[in-house]
Amino acid sequence: MGQTVTTPLSLTLEHWGDVQRIASNQSVDVKKRRWVTFCSAEWPTFDVGWPQDGTFNLDIILQVKSKVFSPGPHGHPDQVPYIVTWEAIAYEPPPWVKPFVSPKLPLSPTAPILPSGPLTQPPPRSALYPALTPSMKPRPSKPQVLSDNDGPLIDLLTEDPPPYGEQGPSSSDGDGDREEATSTSEIPAPSPMVSRLRGKRDPPAADSTTSRALPLRLGGNDQWQYWPFSSSDLYNWKNNNPSFSEDPGKLTALIESVLTTHQPTWDDCQQLLGTLLTGEEKQRVLLEARKAVQGDDGRPTQLPNEVNSAFPLERPLLKVGTT
Repeated sequence: MGQTVTTPLSLTLEHWGDVQRIASNQSVDVKKRRWVTFCSAEWPTFDVGWPQDGTFNLDIILQVKSKVFSPGPHGHPDQVPYIVTWEAIAYEPPPWVKPFVSPKLPLSPTAPILPSGPLTQPPPRSALYPALTPSMKPRPSKPQVLSDNDGPLIDLLTEDPPPYGEQGPSSSDGDGDREEATSTSEIPAPSPMVSRLRGKRDPPAADSTTSRALPLRLGGNDQWQYWPFSSSDLYNWKNNNPSFSEDPGKLTALIESVLTTHQPTWDDCQQLLGTLLTGEEKQRVLLEARKAVQGDDGRPTQLPNEVNSAFPLERPLLKVGTT
């Protein structure tokens, strides 16, 4: 009786449901047939040490990823979802993968040798904490945003809509203190993509007389209030503009305008792209956007930390009042 040999490729096929779930967490979709083709036929030809049976070695995976993300005709956009999923499996291996990556775990204990030097730096860390308090002091200046007396938004603000997150109505001073504390809980950060567009398109604001319907803003009683896109806005944007396949330039201009004027959160961006684009179009747009991320030198970068910082695949979190 022959004994079958388990390989990384065969292991992923045996747990294909988990592989698809991990791919979904990366906002991509993978097919089993192409998964096998890329692993056994395409990636071994990249000459980076990728075996036909697959591997969970992060060094090799990242080398394949750099080939896949290569700009111009040398790139392989159709392989992006698959190598990204391989990378996610290797970074956070599920239980059925851990036996295959355990030989590499001894390499990680060597890393604490590097932090052994910085262990002498807790005093500077403690010195940083007082530096955070000045960043909290400018908070009283934020009510100036509500000083705009021109525009219809004043009527909306006076109605005190429910604050962002779950908070029950308070009738006592003690409850008010609790609301103020809970109002600074973790909330979706504005999309880094919005910050980059805003930095390129908007000059430094000299006055604050223009009122805009921002998804997240400071309302009455210094409570952060969240205003998501309304269904009517999404409906009008989708039905009054051509599809991306018909006129990509016009729809791109619409999306850039919405990102610049509304300053949406990461969740809002996902909802906007999911409404205006098909699943395949959204994947293409995100891929091209990640390939166009510029580094500190102003050139397109392939460094994963810079790309993920500009276009994160997972929802970033931000504590209100800390930035």
